[in-house]
Amino acid sequence: MSEIVKEGEILLFITEKGKLDKALSEIGESALLKTPQGAPYIENSDIKVSISHKNNRVVLACSKAPVGVDIEDVTVPRNVERLSRLFYKTEKPETLYDFYKIWTAKEAEGKRIGTGVDTEVLRSETKGAKYLDYGDYLICAIGEGKLVVRELD
Repeated sequence: MSEIVKEGEILLFITEKGKLDKALSEIGESALLKTPQGAPYIENSDIKVSISHKNNRVVLACSKAPVGVDIEDVTVPRNVERLSRLFYKTEKPETLYDFYKIWTAKEAEGKRIGTGVDTEVLRSETKGAKYLDYGDYLICAIGEGKLVVRELD
């Protein structure tokens, strides 16, 4: 059991693709396995994990409680009006950045509960999102506790 992953925290490792092994070694693990649905997990561990990547960036979220994470490049244009029709009635973004805040929360929540982004997740109000601006990227984690960030070279 890893002592680096603490109760009441969501530990986010941010690194480059291909360097995920370093993040796993930091928590005393060697490999991520995947469920038949593609969700990552660590065998025989109380640590819950979620992973997301965009371009060359990877984020691994670790927690004692179920957790979901998403990373998006906020400079990439999207059809905000069309996609926003899918969201909960009060989640109406006015800017591209607002759209990404809602979208990353939907992705993170879908990962946290294990369904992915389905109609139920899209149409439900998303609560408990924690955000981190990271250059051109927005990272959202959903789970219990505060964010603790570790950047790995």
